[in-house]
Parts: sequence; structure tokens; C-alpha cells
Amino acid sequence: MTETAKSPSAPGRVPVTLDELRRTVDAALRQLGLSGDDAAVIGEILIWGEMRGSSQGLYKILERTVLPGADAAPIGVSWPRPAVARIDGARQVGMVVMRRAADLVADAADAHGLAAAGTWNTASSSGAIGFYARRIAERGHLGIVMAGSPKSMALHGGHRPVMGTNPVAFAIPLGDEILAFDMSTSMVTVFSLVAARERGEVLPAGLAVDEHGRPTTDPARALAGAILPFGGHKGSGLALMIEILTGPLQGASIFGDERDNRGNFLLALDPQAFIGRAAFEAAATLLLQRLRGAQGDDAPPPRLPGEAGEARARQVLADGSLGLDAPLWASLQALAGGAPVQ
Repeated sequence: MTETAKSPSAPGRVPVTLDELRRTVDAALRQLGLSGDDAAVIGEILIWGEMRGSSQGLYKILERTVLPGADAAPIGVSWPRPAVARIDGARQVGMVVMRRAADLVADAADAHGLAAAGTWNTASSSGAIGFYARRIAERGHLGIVMAGSPKSMALHGGHRPVMGTNPVAFAIPLGDEILAFDMSTSMVTVFSLVAARERGEVLPAGLAVDEHGRPTTDPARALAGAILPFGGHKGSGLALMIEILTGPLQGASIFGDERDNRGNFLLALDPQAFIGRAAFEAAATLLLQRLRGAQGDDAPPPRLPGEAGEARARQVLADGSLGLDAPLWASLQALAGGAPVQ
């Protein structure tokens, strides 16, 4: 689930220019020991999410979920089939591995019409997976991305954290436009809970349970317990399917494993290999036009997936700044300056 952040003028938030934010994030990541190239990739993805109001943003730096494992090695790529890539993350940062995976699967779809890639053995967050789906769509392909993650969500009817929040993202290229959809299969994401905890907020009822399986509105207790799946048994079932595609299919961690070995699944489809690119774009564009007009002239058009986040990002770019939680910004500045962050 992609949550919309508070507006820049909301209480407890401060405006930060994009230029200053980029410099500070890069410096903070370098202070954590990341190389210049990796810091640039991670910073780009985190700020991309922050601009769209995603929970997959800058709190990841403070929670140290942007670091490689102590045993990190060069990323390995094999091709067991011409259009299937197996990517050993080699304990590298998940975002660095996933951006490379998106480019590899798009390259293979250029050649074969469709391609799949699986990653395994990363040791940190994959970030906002909509970024990778859109990166594939920018190459003219339909992009589908699924991510495994640490076990923080219960199955429907349970209370133990046995699933990841298991997001899925789609991005559809339509000429100069990209239709995108990005959601977790949980009622709320882990980093939404982290942000709520840091802001001192109370959660809406029905999102999570504590470590004893009791409903809770305390984000700290929810982090110690389990997030609930969205949509009851339907979200739970979808989460399980994504868990299988990103876990057992990739050789990544499943519930009960001790090693933090995260897996992802990416798919790229070239419309030219199906109905043809021009015919596909014409039909999909016509569909969206009809959907927007289906409510009648006197009713507002329905909001399509991804529109709110992209509108927010465009406004941030136009303004040249965005609003951040004041404690988050202060902590990033302290870290960038070499000060320890509590």
C-alpha cells in the first residue's frame, strides 16, 4: 500500500529544497559507508518514493535498511534460459540489485518479446518497487514487479508474522504516459508504522495486532506484533502467491529461516510481441478515455491508479521542494554532518 504523506504545510513538517535534499541524502549515505555509485542509486530511489508520498522513503536511512551485508560480494547474473535471468544479489543493497535487474529484464524483453528475472540473496530493502516497474515501462514494456520482505504480516485468521508485506507493482507504457499501480498486500507497511511511531501517532483500528495477537493502535506494539493483510482472505491469498514467487521460486528466505535472504520477481512484456505496440497503446488509451467518461458529464472522473502520487511528484518538481517530518530532516542533517543519530 502506498500511503500519501502529509502536505508540506502540515504541522511538524518543514520545507526542504530538492537540491538540498539530494546533497544531504547523498552525504548521509556516504557517512554510512556506501560508495558514491551506490549512494547515488539508493538516494534516487528513496527520493523518488518520498516525492510520491510513499512509505518507502527516507526513514529507511535512519533505520539502516539501506546497507549491504558484511559479507557482500559482486552481484552475479546467470541466464538459465535466453529470457530468464537469475540474479544473485550477493548480500548487496536491495535497491542496487533491483535497478540492475530492471535493466536486464528490459534488455531481454527487447530481444525476446517477454522476459523474467528473479533476484535472491540481498540483505536489505528493495525500496519502492514502483520505481523498477516504471523503469521497465520507460523502455516500452509492461513491467510487473513483486518483492519479498522480512516477515511482518499475518495470514488471514492468524496473528503471527509469517509473510512479508509482499508488494506488487504494474507499469503500463502508453506513449508519453505511464499508467502505474503499486500496492502492498498488507493493511499498512512496516515503514508507515516506523513513521507513525516517530511522529507519536495513533494508528487507525484494524491494521495490526501486538505480540500477543491483540488488536493494537500503537505503532511500536504493531512493529513487535504483526500487520494484517488487506481485504481479509483475498489479500492474504494474494500475499501467499507473491511469497511463493519471491521466496521458493528464487531460493530466498521463507518463514522459519534464520538468514535474511530476500527475493524479488520481475516480468517485462513487449506489446509489440502481442498485438503490436501501436495497436496496444491505441486500445489501452481508448479504454482509459471511456473509463474517465463513464460517470457522465456532470460527475468528476474516477481517479486512476498512480495519478495522485504522480501529481504530487509533479508539484514537488514544479515547486523545487517538498515537506519532510522535522525530526526526520534533523536526523538526516546530523547524519550527513557526521553526527551519531539515536
